[in-house]
Amino acid sequence: MPQIKTLAGMASILHISEEQLISGLKAVGLLKQNGFPIKKLIDEGYFSQDGTVADYPKLMQLIKMMLGIN
Repeated sequence: MPQIKTLAGMASILHISEEQLISGLKAVGLLKQNGFPIKKLIDEGYFSQDGTVADYPKLMQLIKMMLGIN
């Protein structure tokens, strides 16, 4: 699994723009309207305190689960 620490890197892996990723994560409630992760996701280790991706595989699994993707 690649070492992804930013939403831009995550978007690149997914072959979408960073803006599309951020918009989608806001729509499903994983990011606040200012683009920063919600506190629960930081507390659960998905994101670091500075808002960077802390656990890419875990975050991707959460996103897939929320979207109903296997």
